[in-house]
Amino acid sequence: MDYGYEGTTVFPFDVTESSQAPPGVVDLKAHVRWLVCREICPPGKAYLGLNLDAVSQVSAVTNKLIDAAIHAELVNLWNEFDAGES
Repeated sequence: MDYGYEGTTVFPFDVTESSQAPPGVVDLKAHVRWLVCREICPPGKAYLGLNLDAVSQVSAVTNKLIDAAIHAELVNLWNEFDAGES
């Protein structure tokens, strides 16, 4: 099965820290790879990192980055829709 995405794409996921980890900042790292396809599919890759404050429970405050990305995409979609109406 193939999937295609345009514009901003958000893949939310949960990260669970070990109960034995000390409180404080957690260094989250990822190596991501993708294909950018039109007629050919050249590969792309990136090494990403993010320092997060470890919290004991999830709240709306801990999802600021996801909320901001989703809001930005909704604004883009609305602008595209509005431009198509004129």
